[in-house]
Amino acid sequence: MLVDQSEAGEEAVCFMEGEQALIPGLPDDIAINCIARVPHRFLLELRLICRRWRNLLTARSFHRHKERIGLAEHLIFIIQARGDNLSLSVYTLSVYIATDGSWHRLISPKPIPMFTQCVALERRLILVGGWDPVKLEQMSDVFMEREQALIPGLPDDIAIDCIARVPHRFLPGLRLICRRWRNLLIARSFHRHRERIGSAEHLIFIGQVRWNNLSLLVYTLFVYIATDGSWHRLISPEPIPLFAHCVVVERRLILVGGCDPVRFKPMPDVWIVDLVTGEWRKGRPMSAMRSFFSCAVVGGRVYVAGGRDEMKNALRTAEIYDVEADEWAAMPVMAEERDESQGVAMRSKFWVISGYGTETLGQFTDSAEWYDPEKGVWLTEEGVCLEELGSSARFAGGDSLWCVGRIGAREYREGSGWNEVAQAPEGMTGTSCMAMMGGGKIFVMGATRDGGGTAGGRLVSSCWILDIGAGKWRRVETPAMFSGFAYSAAAVRI
Repeated sequence: MLVDQSEAGEEAVCFMEGEQALIPGLPDDIAINCIARVPHRFLLELRLICRRWRNLLTARSFHRHKERIGLAEHLIFIIQARGDNLSLSVYTLSVYIATDGSWHRLISPKPIPMFTQCVALERRLILVGGWDPVKLEQMSDVFMEREQALIPGLPDDIAIDCIARVPHRFLPGLRLICRRWRNLLIARSFHRHRERIGSAEHLIFIGQVRWNNLSLLVYTLFVYIATDGSWHRLISPEPIPLFAHCVVVERRLILVGGCDPVRFKPMPDVWIVDLVTGEWRKGRPMSAMRSFFSCAVVGGRVYVAGGRDEMKNALRTAEIYDVEADEWAAMPVMAEERDESQGVAMRSKFWVISGYGTETLGQFTDSAEWYDPEKGVWLTEEGVCLEELGSSARFAGGDSLWCVGRIGAREYREGSGWNEVAQAPEGMTGTSCMAMMGGGKIFVMGATRDGGGTAGGRLVSSCWILDIGAGKWRRVETPAMFSGFAYSAAAVRI
């Protein structure tokens, strides 16, 4: 990741190179058509312009596009024997571009063996065997892109151990070193190896509402790295809608929905951030405009339900997002309208907790609904959200349903209701978002009063981590620049 010292000395982690246009002033689709018309022999140099150009020019989809629009070229590689100034036979590699009738010579990193064979495999030229031009001995060399060591002087297994210990936020930048490093860093086996040697990190992504220098509300995305206690800001290619939900699907951060920061109208936008490559892309938008809805991940798919529409009418509708297919599918409607409800995943089920209807504005119900995917129906659970939990109570799921509010942390057990796990930490006056970290820990962001917690102190955001097994809280140091109102949080170990 690229680190930029931005406003007020804040460390900003850029998950992408600003996502500038490929050619300034042109839409990307037109720019790609322009670049596709550049003759193939110049493409290698164009890769050096910037990372976006490099990623485009090495993508198979780009070359399929050249084929589709009739710009693919016929290249014929030829090995020729020629005499040099010392009257020795020298083998050279030439290319004849049949499309435009031009000839060019390719420079090899070392002499090409006599009578070597050249074959093409997909987008690679392979030179096999031949004779040593001086000793006239047979050679078994295979010439491809040279497989250099990951770190010169170190065996690859040791080099991988070294690279695996680099903090995650720097890995996207390391992809630019060479193709071998790029292939290593995006491989699932590399991230499994980080887990195996204890180098995996707990990342908590938090969406916060803040005021900018123009006194406008903006929604910013932060990451708290629980492993080393550091905070960083993520730079998005476009402004993120206010109150967008953060969820994680495998190694991708998904930002769903939200509001226009000026008109406060619901937005159906979906952003997908690849946490390995650091790249941002837009996903297919939701089929319905909604804001302040429930959202959670179950079985690798994103569920949304309830919320409100553009006219501020509470909704009963729900839908599912398949990240791999980039498609939304409608679900059956819920029994009740549920605006400002909370979504959790518990035991592979999607739960929608509390909320209120259009006619009962602000009167939160104590019931919840959960979706049974086998029967395709919603089932209602009464008495889930008790008044004593407080209006600012937040919920999270897993093997159980967890709630953190002004009276502390509670676990919901079917048949016995809520059971106390830990009292609220000292100074906590409310909660705004929470996320299950795994390993029996819960991350909570809420409010406390500055000035030692006195009644007259100003409310500020703070964070805590609860160890469920021990029933103990740990206060997380939260720098002032990261203490805006936190609306949504998602945790991942990577």
